[in-house]
Amino acid sequence: MTTHRLDVPALVATLLALAAPLGLRASVAPSDRPQDAPTFRTTTNILQLDVTVLGKDNRPISNLTAADFVVTEDRTPRSVVAVNWVDVPRPDPARASWVRDVAPDTMSSLAPFGRLLVFVIDDGTTGWNPAVGRDPWILQTGKRIVRDVIDGLGPADLGAVVFTYLGRNQEFTRDHGKLLKAVDSYVPQAGAGNALNVPLGCSFTGRYGCTFETLQHVVDALPSSPPARKLIVFISQGFNLVPDFSNDALARLTPEGLGQPSAPAAAAFYRQLQATNTTIYAFSPGGLQTIGGENEHALRDLAESTGGRAFSGNEPWTGVPAMLEEESGYYVIGVQTDARDGKFHLLHVEVTQPDAVVRARRGYVAPAPAESSRATTQVADLDGAVSGSLPVGGREVVAAAVTFADPVSADGIVRLLALARTDPGVRGPLRVKIAAFDSTWEPRAGQTATIAVPEGAARQLVTTEVRLRPGRYQLRLAAEQNGRLGAVFVDAEIPDFSRNALSTSTLILLPELPGGSSPAASFGAIVRRAELGRTFRRTDAVVPFLEIYQKGRPATVNVDFVIVDDAGRVRVTARETIAPDAFTSAPRWRLSRARVGHPLDLRGLPAGEYLLTAAVTSGPSTSEQKIRLQVQ
Repeated sequence: MTTHRLDVPALVATLLALAAPLGLRASVAPSDRPQDAPTFRTTTNILQLDVTVLGKDNRPISNLTAADFVVTEDRTPRSVVAVNWVDVPRPDPARASWVRDVAPDTMSSLAPFGRLLVFVIDDGTTGWNPAVGRDPWILQTGKRIVRDVIDGLGPADLGAVVFTYLGRNQEFTRDHGKLLKAVDSYVPQAGAGNALNVPLGCSFTGRYGCTFETLQHVVDALPSSPPARKLIVFISQGFNLVPDFSNDALARLTPEGLGQPSAPAAAAFYRQLQATNTTIYAFSPGGLQTIGGENEHALRDLAESTGGRAFSGNEPWTGVPAMLEEESGYYVIGVQTDARDGKFHLLHVEVTQPDAVVRARRGYVAPAPAESSRATTQVADLDGAVSGSLPVGGREVVAAAVTFADPVSADGIVRLLALARTDPGVRGPLRVKIAAFDSTWEPRAGQTATIAVPEGAARQLVTTEVRLRPGRYQLRLAAEQNGRLGAVFVDAEIPDFSRNALSTSTLILLPELPGGSSPAASFGAIVRRAELGRTFRRTDAVVPFLEIYQKGRPATVNVDFVIVDDAGRVRVTARETIAPDAFTSAPRWRLSRARVGHPLDLRGLPAGEYLLTAAVTSGPSTSEQKIRLQVQ
């Protein structure tokens, strides 16, 4: 049975002092911070377009102005009133791989992010060859394409993985390891579902209904704000969503549909694509021997109608470098338009530069008159904040999740620590909602509270403790005061403590070694003293601290603490050896437990980014925890 408890202590002055404003950010190095994608707010009606302009070398051209763009709407010239160039940070090959692959463990609602990429992997209707059954070539090719794209993501990009049938979905994350775990679950399933080759559990709307439904759900979940670059990387052998996405077909694509059974849904899908300004890149993993000509054209038209491209052939992975190069920089342009009729309008974008290739969506559905006249107001909605696709940045909220074990039951316990910025000069309570979701998005715990904020307090500490079964979870916290709302999402993975010979809690950082570390002391109480900031001065010392669990007779355990810089050089090392008699247990305990912490001196470290690793070993059993740091 799931239990939960919300703990709202009084303001802890020492903890808040440790979590200074500069220490609560810095999950991305300053040189890697993305530009904010602009929004246009004027008295005229402005349509915002993402436009990629490529030269002969297939690289983005970055020096254009409004005078260089020629835009027509239904063949009528339109004024380009604003042009902004967005330069997307790319991985630096000179930096260690951990800079790209290890995500921050402390999350902030104000953390900058670059592009939003959703990998839609069609395992429901691809990969089946009547002659050989499940085709291993398709499996290997599909995984290779997605892995290559993940390797090319920038440090601020957010990625998500969604399958059309049985794969392991992954919510938006910067953690490349989590994305790759999801990709590894890709097993083409076509032909394995039932006699109709349609995956079970998907509403039957034709052979490709499940694929279309998944794309619909993804596009519906993509927010129209913030106005970041939004990309769908679609791994599929193709399907016929509508007759085609050519200009003639798009001109007929009104909300009323094309006169075919699937047309209203297709119209709504395309309308949402343009509302969220989403670009699709499609890759067929099947090669020329398995993709049909009709489906190949459908993939190409679908992608190109959004300003993207489709790649097929026997080496589709060769399109990944081209995609990454094209997406390394783009323009956000504002086009003046007066359309308020609820109809589809064709767009055509050109530039005056010779031999340039322009990629932009082919059209948009204008808002209906009722929509354009409707007043829009933003209401602080805690329920909407915890169920949304992305964190909400209206109020700063910083959070981390610490996972540890109950040695009696071997259950997993997650303690969520959060600091919410409050309004010192304004009276008003802080309203908080916390929810925990499992990997299937079933709610497993939740609580709401109204907190009286002490007068003059700049931040309020909020904690909650949740007992959960082994598995993947996302904990979400939303906080609102005086109409300003912030929300933060934190991932947690509960290992199966009862089965592992050796396991550990999450690594935390303390300002000093705890005095009361007896077996009876609550680890949750120690966690409340943890530092949420990840930026330190060179005069600081940090104490990495964790619990270690063993099943069966305790053995000697070595814990190696290592700090490496962003070039992969080892800067600090320390070892703690824990003898078997240091592990404590009791008759009813299923696990023996020990605690270890070691102060690390940062004085020899120059300013920069670092990775702290705690490697725990006992014979053949190992466990590893990592935390990113920044030294000023």
